Amino acid sequence: FPLVEYLDALDNVLLPFRLTRDLRLDQDARRRARDLLAELGLAGYEHRRPVELSQGERQRLAIARALVTEPSLLLADEPTAGLDPQRSQQILDLLEAVSSLRRLTLVLVSHEPAVLERFSRRLDVQELTTKSPE
Repeated sequence: FPLVEYLDALDNVLLPFRLTRDLRLDQDARRRARDLLAELGLAGYEHRRPVELSQGERQRLAIARALVTEPSLLLADEPTAGLDPQRSQQILDLLEAVSSLRRLTLVLVSHEPAVLERFSRRLDVQELTTKSPE
């Protein structure tokens, strides 16, 4: 999650709006960014720079940035890595809620069995490998 160190948390979340003309940075986008920060336990952190945040806070900030544009597809590689169990559950709850409410396709990669158990559709990469003929 490459955060821009000289931008504060709110501007890091809103960064996609500054990178493409297809996205409109308006009051609705700003409200969505602030709401996501609050949902992820980062209310009051809007003006902190990434260097002032813990690893878990940085990870949650990156998740907010990934969700703020309301994508139809989200690729999440180990989104709970480095988070305590309570925050991990909150992140998974949020991703599940967002995926069902917004018809978001969520592709999540994890090595944690507890994370994988939450999802009804799973694909074990080891099952995809084919054995060479003997």
